[in-house]
This record gives sequence, structure tokens and C-alpha cells, in this order.
Amino acid sequence: MKRNLLFWLAITIMTLAGSQLNAQYASCTPDPNVTDPEGNGEIEPDALPISFIGEGYDAVLTTTPPPTGSGFDVTKIQIDYLENLPAGFYWETNSGNDDDYMYVDNWYCVAVTGMPEGPAGIYDVTVYANAWIWLVFYEQEAPGNPQNGGYLTAVVCNPLSLELGNDTTITTDETIEFNVDQEDDYHTYLWNDNSEGTQFTFDASAYGPGTHQIFVTVRDTVGTTGIYEGMVSPCFKSDTINITVVDCSGFTVDLGENANIANDSVITLDATVEGENISYLWSDESTEPSLLVDASELGTGEFTYSVTVTNDICETSDEITITISDFSLINNNITNSINIYPNPNTGVFNLNINEELLNSTLQIINTKGEIVYSGNLDSLSKEINMQNTSKGLYLIKIQNSYHNHTLRFAIL
Repeated sequence: MKRNLLFWLAITIMTLAGSQLNAQYASCTPDPNVTDPEGNGEIEPDALPISFIGEGYDAVLTTTPPPTGSGFDVTKIQIDYLENLPAGFYWETNSGNDDDYMYVDNWYCVAVTGMPEGPAGIYDVTVYANAWIWLVFYEQEAPGNPQNGGYLTAVVCNPLSLELGNDTTITTDETIEFNVDQEDDYHTYLWNDNSEGTQFTFDASAYGPGTHQIFVTVRDTVGTTGIYEGMVSPCFKSDTINITVVDCSGFTVDLGENANIANDSVITLDATVEGENISYLWSDESTEPSLLVDASELGTGEFTYSVTVTNDICETSDEITITISDFSLINNNITNSINIYPNPNTGVFNLNINEELLNSTLQIINTKGEIVYSGNLDSLSKEINMQNTSKGLYLIKIQNSYHNHTLRFAIL
């Protein structure tokens, strides 16, 4: 755009933020890459960044020094005012001089800040500036100051609020509802699937496992007076969210079938699930992978235990009912025929059983409920070596289809 010598502004947009400057001189920084190769005082670009009513605005403009050697030299420039700047906008310079001059060897910037008040529309802003020139032996103010220094376009948009939220992770049985309704009749909506409603439903089961990008563009089509009719409105906002879908169908816990045990028995409930970042919460608020149920401490009756297992996203749960009965009369003779010797011992001991317990499973459990030894009783006498096991109290659990017995011993 050709200008006379005074039309020295070659303007480029540097930043767009959301604050209002209140200092005497703006805290903006000129862009040293701005050039005016034709030396004719062009304005480029001709438009300020768009603004939205009620949102903080901060646009930084960089200007180049005026050219010299055109018959007479401009020595300094002073911006006088910006005419037709939208309501709520303010402007300041970074000249750092009390007289607000920019000299020919300086870079310069202008900060346009504030909060637009409206109405929405397209504003033609005229920049007026004063110039001083050098005539032979002295400097004087250029005739006709202040003079038209060029035009800028400022677009003020209607309020537009758009926020899809942060990236998130959900499971295949979940949905997310998005609502970006601006509650007016002049905004349009376009989603990633080309739907045009104000609402969008993300059904994880339909999209399947993986990371999916959802985005929407909301555009102000007519402003308040039809100002964008016949053109693509510059007033729009877009937002994107990444949704990661995880299949938790294989993330399960199984405590087994309900059990019936004797009132002198011990049973371990194991909820271990493979994976990372696994956490456990039992109905008694314990948080270990397994739970030791000692019938001798509970008495007879039915006792239900449940556990919830989670990782970063998946959750599974199960419960089991343990029925504790008084089997002492039925199993007394058998229990008395189980012999541990020596007891206490140093970790090596013998276990003798009767024939009814042959081929039973054997488990030795510490006080934390951890199984430290397991095996099968395939003979009436078995030597067990636990010399590398810590000292303390242990339970021996012997179980087959018909019998369930628990005895205590100690390693010293």
C-alpha cells in the first residue's frame, strides 16, 4: 500500500495475550526482523488480531524507522492518536522518551491492550502521527501535523466460550458428553465427524481402544448486524481433546467359590492381578494382594469378604462367603493323628499323617498370610526343610476334598 513519506508505519503482529498495560511506556518489544524493503511506508498486515467482547486483549505492533534521502529527511516521529479504536482498547508506546518520539535510528513498538466492550463489528482504525523534518540547518515540525499515517482493521467478535477440557483416559464402557452451546442463533458448530450440533457424544465402545482426537470449531456467522454476511467470518474458536480408550475386559479378579471350613482352619484369599500400578482394597480396609482368614478368631457362621482391584484406569471386584462350621467332633481323631515334631524346631521337622490325608495339599503360611511353602502329601511321613525361613509362628494347612486342617508350629 503506497504512502507518502509520513506514512512510515510498517507494522507486524508480534504477540497476542490477555492483559492490559498500565505503565507510562508499554512493556512491548519490537521485532528486529520487520523490514520495509520498498521504503514507502507500507502497513503490513493491515489488520489487528481478532478480539472477543469481554476477553483481555494485548496486541504488539512493530514499526520501522521512516526512510531518508527523499528530498528532505524525517528526523523523528510521534504517534498522536488512533482514531476509531474499538471501545475498551488502549494504546501505548515503548519509546522511553518523555516526548514519546521515535528517532530514525530506533525501533519502535505500539501495544494495543484492554478488553473490548463492543459492539461486534469491523473497525477501520486510522493512525495519526506527527513528524519532524530537517531543512538545511535546522529541524522543524512537518506541515499539516498530525497527519494520516495509514489504516488498520480491527475485528471485534461476539463473546465465545469454548473449552472441551483436558485430555483424558476412559474405559470401553464409558461415554463423554460435550456441550458447546453458545445459547444464541448466530453461532455455527462443526465437529470432527462433520456433525453440526451443539452437543457431541463420545461413545468409547463405538470408537474402540486407542487414542482418539475430538475437535470442534464454533464460528460467529453474523455478529450483531450481519457484518460478516457474504464472507467467511474471522470470528471463531477451535478446541481439541485427545481421549484414550482402554479395554478393561481382561482385568478381572477371582476369589474362587464360596467355601466351607472348620472353625480351627485358616484360608488365604488371593486377589493377585498381573500388571503395573495395581492397588487392592478389601472389605476390612486392608490393602495387600491376599487376605488371611483365621476361623479360630471368628467363630462359627457365615462371613463375606470382598475386594476391589484397580490400576490407573481399570477396576474390578469380587466377593466370597466363607462358612465356618464346628468340625471338631468329626475331624478330631484325624487331627490328633497329624504329628509335627519337633515343635518348636529350627526349620527342619517331620510331618506324619494318617491315610485319610494322603495326597492332600500342604501349605505353610506366615503371620502375614503369605504362603512360604507348598507341596503334596504323597506319603504318611514327610521331612520339611525351612532352615532359610525367618523365625516365628507358622500355620500348616492340610486340605483335600473331605478334610481341611490347620496346625501351628514355631521356628526358633
